[in-house]
Amino acid sequence: MTELLTMDELLSKDRLAEVKSQKAAAIYRYAKAYKTISIPQDWAVPNAVPLLLSDTPLHVESAANVTAFPAFLRTCPLNPRHGVLESVRCNDMIELHHNFRRLRDVMLDDDPEGCLMLMPFVNADNSAVVAPSHGDFNGYAYFGPDHDGVTAGHGLQLGFPLRSEKTGDNISLVALGCKPADHELEFVFKMHEDECTRQRGLYDYASSKEHYLTQIRGAAEHSVVAPPPEGVDIIGMVAQGEVVINDFIVMSGLESVPWLEENITKDNCPEGFMVVEPNGSRLSHIYAHCRAVEVPYVITESVNKGDRWVEPAPGWAVLDNDNKFVPKPYNPAAFKADFIRGLNAGNDYWAKQQGWFSTFFHQWVSLPMSKPQDTAFLAGVFCAWLPKSIMALGLGEMRWATSLKQNANAPLFATITACIGEDVWVKVNDTPHLDSTRGHYYAAVGHLRPTFMQMAKMMTYLAKHYNKGWSTGYGGPKWAESMEKGAFLGMAIAQFLDAPTDENLNAIIQKTNTAENVVHNNGFLFNKWLSKRALDAGTDGFSARSDIRNMAATYTMAAELLNPVEGMTPAEEPQHDWDGILDFMFKKTPAYWRKNPIAIAPKVPAPLKAAAKSMPVPFRHGDKGKHNYPHGKDFIMCGVETCSKCATFMSWAASNKSEVPELTEVQHLFEDGAIEIMLTPTKLDVWLVGAVVQTRASVKQQVALIKAKQFFPTPAEFKTIYAALNPDDLDYPEMVHIMNKFLSKQDDKEAFVNALIGKDTTEVKE
Repeated sequence: MTELLTMDELLSKDRLAEVKSQKAAAIYRYAKAYKTISIPQDWAVPNAVPLLLSDTPLHVESAANVTAFPAFLRTCPLNPRHGVLESVRCNDMIELHHNFRRLRDVMLDDDPEGCLMLMPFVNADNSAVVAPSHGDFNGYAYFGPDHDGVTAGHGLQLGFPLRSEKTGDNISLVALGCKPADHELEFVFKMHEDECTRQRGLYDYASSKEHYLTQIRGAAEHSVVAPPPEGVDIIGMVAQGEVVINDFIVMSGLESVPWLEENITKDNCPEGFMVVEPNGSRLSHIYAHCRAVEVPYVITESVNKGDRWVEPAPGWAVLDNDNKFVPKPYNPAAFKADFIRGLNAGNDYWAKQQGWFSTFFHQWVSLPMSKPQDTAFLAGVFCAWLPKSIMALGLGEMRWATSLKQNANAPLFATITACIGEDVWVKVNDTPHLDSTRGHYYAAVGHLRPTFMQMAKMMTYLAKHYNKGWSTGYGGPKWAESMEKGAFLGMAIAQFLDAPTDENLNAIIQKTNTAENVVHNNGFLFNKWLSKRALDAGTDGFSARSDIRNMAATYTMAAELLNPVEGMTPAEEPQHDWDGILDFMFKKTPAYWRKNPIAIAPKVPAPLKAAAKSMPVPFRHGDKGKHNYPHGKDFIMCGVETCSKCATFMSWAASNKSEVPELTEVQHLFEDGAIEIMLTPTKLDVWLVGAVVQTRASVKQQVALIKAKQFFPTPAEFKTIYAALNPDDLDYPEMVHIMNKFLSKQDDKEAFVNALIGKDTTEVKE
């Protein structure tokens, strides 16, 4: 059996010297430089093996041994021909031999100086073509689905502006002798599900992409893109300025490209001919051909003979049969309805990484790179993302108030607990109340769809509690300012949705620009989950080197919203009325809460009462401040009858009645017998010592049922529950108090205790 050729032999100097194809030679030069680390390691390249038209089956099998299956067999003409010649996937050796012979014969007839190339087949989620920035030309990248969405013109097309050329942006191309002005880059991307976290059906991390540079192709001069005049939404070009259509072709793929290449040239183009590509982009193969030969081209469903099309601005075309079109400056308000759809979708499907949609907001405001309706929709998603994200971050940071803020109290945390709702808390942390894990607050916000005005109210409420009393490095004025900016944007969106005028739309644009720059004590507010590159790229453009994967994942997120996938569940309206809760809380002062403990005061909304009763002790009484010192007149009771701190205060107040004149009034709010229990804590002859283990949620639920008088444990059950309590648990003192209270109320407490300790009570009394 003949020994297979090695990779070095397949890529020998002599063999590469026979590769005359521009795109094949360029990719081999790039691969060599990449593997020797002679260029930056920004873009990986798959193992690519040249197959010459004179190669034997041995060369084919040797190449397959390098690439493995499935493999992709590409045709490489002498000069770029924009998808004219077929490339094909091969799943096994039989298919590879068959396709090699077939395509080799085609190449011998059609392009005998070309060659073939074999590389691993990447089952791509999406793909891209990049026109690099150079000189005064600001480049762009277009993304589409699968491995050829852009080049073949199918599926959703989205454009991303690149930043102005900076030193080093084109270092790899220049090192290979490829002028950025004359070349385009093709990429494919594969998302690895196990490397990312999905949140509510959307990709949560915007860089978990395996990517490969698959082609460096020569290209004609790239089209400059200008803002579309008002009323124009069709991407296209009419080099002559206007065209009256005599004939046209609608391109649904690459099948007709050979005919197009042969019959539509710069010197041989029928007068009045137009090319229509319904799902094209400025970097598709078909657009590239039309650009090179200066034939009119539009991205629309169809056209009619006799129609008159004009190019009112570079990169845009408009139907003007009446010859009355007068260009007006671009106005984002023309796509107001699509923007509103985006606002609603952003609230329904909020996800943390949608901060990368900043690019679509800034495109929509000034220069859409894609279909303006899609750009406006994604801009709306971003504008909804901002206030909801600021609110989520503000809620998460507030968890520090228990230990780092003066006078944090039960009303503050009861408000947060009640607004999020016990149903959502159970979903995110298996308990009906808030906790100390910031990620749980973010997840909770993802499940909720408050109105934008309700978001504004919540952020205004948070700002009030951030303004003073915080330790350095947490909370404080910067957080308050960020909450205020988020609230202003939320109010602007609410006003616009109520009255979608241009004036109200301009207010959103202004407030969005302001809210993008919110900060906390240590810098960029959104750095809890988002790279600052997301917002920087929105204003400055993306780096083709460092942001290529981020653009790919952003495309994926956008595509899932523009073309909803199965299983995406929208957020739901809050369980409790935010307006009623927040409007009630805004008016209340510490003096009110000293007279009206939140868990029992009759005028307190029921969700707030329930929330206060469900919360652990640290969220009812913080560590600092006079409102949390139970031996002083300024202490604010929570009103939970099993609260040991409230009991301490009641005992102190009973001995200092002149300091607390409202004591009698407050006592009347408690249930009968509650004050007696609080003032005379139960003393047991026997105290049970449980093992130091984690208190399970099921145990806490049983304790809660005992408290609610819905569960009456036997002595054996009581002992099991007590033993499962963890002394290190924040809720331990309260749970012990509930258990002791239950024990104290037994009709025959002595018999119950004896049963607990296993004492024989069967003796007959005389």
